[in-house]
Amino acid sequence: MPVAMPSLPGFQVFRDEMSLFKVIGMALLFYYCVMDVILYITFMNTNLVESSKGASDDELYSPFTHLSVKQLMNDHTSQYIVSPAIEYFDIFTQFSGIFYFITPNMISFTHLAIAFLAGRFVASESLHSRRIGVILFEIRTCMDTLDGVVFRAHTHTKGMYQSVRNSSGYYVDITCDALGGVFLCFGVLFYLFKRFDPAKQVDLSWKSVEAGTSGEKI
Repeated sequence: MPVAMPSLPGFQVFRDEMSLFKVIGMALLFYYCVMDVILYITFMNTNLVESSKGASDDELYSPFTHLSVKQLMNDHTSQYIVSPAIEYFDIFTQFSGIFYFITPNMISFTHLAIAFLAGRFVASESLHSRRIGVILFEIRTCMDTLDGVVFRAHTHTKGMYQSVRNSSGYYVDITCDALGGVFLCFGVLFYLFKRFDPAKQVDLSWKSVEAGTSGEKI
């Protein structure tokens, strides 16, 4: 007679995807709250005019230094996860130095194309394709941060997180950002049109559910 292996109590919380997502969500919420408290304390003791003047070349990135109004308007994920990850990616790989011929505008146009592909995948009726679309849009978000990192590296303005409105790159950046969001919104809209098409509606009446069917009326 086979003997059932005892389950480890510590792993019971990960018995299904929903439990795993809840744990990750609670961990992120705790992380964001702690980082917000640190940011608030730092902000209360920071002169934004002096802090936003820039950083030395050997200074490591921190989401709590060289604060600007633009940074303070970031969402939590951008400020505490995406931005630090891309900043350290450039520091460790020397991307902006090795690939010096890649301009911020090239990166902006690339993430615009990726956003268009993400919208196409999100509009699909296949769950697998929609998941690919979400991943593609997250890649696009990372590249949106990367173009700013490359711009500051090329112009030697490290630590100056401000919009440079007198440059053509500023208008290229905001245009590509806006169109990328539009592509995603249209992808979601097209999916909803197909998902809730009256011709494809499934019968969810109580009689159908009671009979154990999904599309046949009694």
